[in-house]
Amino acid sequence: MESLAGSNFALMIEIDSTIADERGDWRSRVALALETYARHPEGKHRILEAMAARGIPLPDTPPMAVHRGRLDMLERWLRRDPLLLRRTFTHEEFFPPGLGCHADHSLALVGVPLEAATLLHMAADYEELEITRWLLDRGMDANVRAAVGPDGFGGHTALFNCIVTYNAGRRDDRIARLLLERGADPNARASIRMKLPFARDKSVHEYRDVTPLGWARRFHDQTYVSQAGLRAIQESGGLE
Repeated sequence: MESLAGSNFALMIEIDSTIADERGDWRSRVALALETYARHPEGKHRILEAMAARGIPLPDTPPMAVHRGRLDMLERWLRRDPLLLRRTFTHEEFFPPGLGCHADHSLALVGVPLEAATLLHMAADYEELEITRWLLDRGMDANVRAAVGPDGFGGHTALFNCIVTYNAGRRDDRIARLLLERGADPNARASIRMKLPFARDKSVHEYRDVTPLGWARRFHDQTYVSQAGLRAIQESGGLE
């Protein structure tokens, strides 16, 4: 499940319709699919659709549409809400507690916190290339920013979500390049507070007024930094 092997999960529930864990709680399974370190959109979509088909009550929200890879649901939401492409969402909207997601925000394993971020930030972090392109094609600003909190952290663009990632070993970064092609500023600045709960250094680190490249150079655990993303930014004039 945590590796998002969708075909394996689908086969398992075809053989045995039980989705619940050993304690009889299906929420832990959903939370694992939503919060895992893995980046495999097709597998994640298949897992969540299999759960929905078995009666798991996944909420009808824009963030859940991204989790499920459902462009049809996003189309309906955009018709209902003309401001969708500018809206920011709470962490709990991205990772619903009612589905078993953790109260500790750091346990939702994302490259940049999604608190008060947009669907574009979410799509970039989870390597949802088709959804990223769909959002941009419908007029979403490649430089849309997460809100800045009262502590001064936030304000990052989706490009930051391509740099620190749980899939840092990828050979290319199609999403970073797409964002840059659509006008993303390689030198946008933001302040970010990060905690990596399963890294050797589990302490909270603060990075103030950094560009994507500057943030990457200073990041406390370089194994989470995408070299493919860095190359894309450097080739587009990114500076520290």
